Amino acid sequence: MLIHLRTELGLTQQEVAKRASTSYSQISRIESGRHDVNTETLDRVFRSLGVTPLFGYEVPAKRGEPARRELIAI
Repeated sequence: MLIHLRTELGLTQQEVAKRASTSYSQISRIESGRHDVNTETLDRVFRSLGVTPLFGYEVPAKRGEPARRELIAI
């Protein structure tokens, strides 16, 4: 999601890192998805790009009913 937003905004990883007051390598690790990242870091990065990160869950569908999703801003 970060890659998509970053490219949509026409920004490099270095520019995102500067906006979020973090390192280029941290942005690279987040985008790779191969390293753990805490919610505080994600919050700072996404808010520095002008968007609100969301956290949620999905309740599986029941007979005749669709799955239900709940989201909150973090």
